[in-house]
Amino acid sequence: MKRIILFLSFLFLTVSFAIGQSLSLSHNGNTINNGDEVTIFGDSTYNNTIYSYIDVTNNTSNDVDVLVKKVELSLVSGAENTFCWGVCYTPSTYVSPNAVTIASNSTTSDFYGEYMPKGNLGESKIMYVFYPENDENDSTAIVVNYKATGVGVEENSFNPDLGDAYPNPADNKV
Repeated sequence: MKRIILFLSFLFLTVSFAIGQSLSLSHNGNTINNGDEVTIFGDSTYNNTIYSYIDVTNNTSNDVDVLVKKVELSLVSGAENTFCWGVCYTPSTYVSPNAVTIASNSTTSDFYGEYMPKGNLGESKIMYVFYPENDENDSTAIVVNYKATGVGVEENSFNPDLGDAYPNPADNKV
């Protein structure tokens, strides 16, 4: 009896690990492992929005209703962020109230994060967690590092001293 229970336990664990996660993510055609970080650069102009596009794949043979949760790991003061998953939500929404249905063995491009630096330079990290509506434990996540940088060319403060003006009669500029 112990052998049967041990065998069934081993079989259950093996099947559980073989099946894996229901969902997988990709960014710019690259597969994302659970918890991987991607960096997206953009300018910090007040009216600029930096976008992160994530593809979500249903790895099962059944349709899956998927929710997404936003977790602000670090956020530049004064910046805002939101996400769109079927519809776009306000910055105060952290879990999508509506699921997006992904057909069996299909990929959707319905997700994108929006980061508005509002003129503030710096890096903000936001994690997006995707999971079936009925099983939050079967989740996969990506961390997006938004880097808002300055725009344009820095003013050059180099003022060379050319010495005395020459030829005379020039007296202060050559």
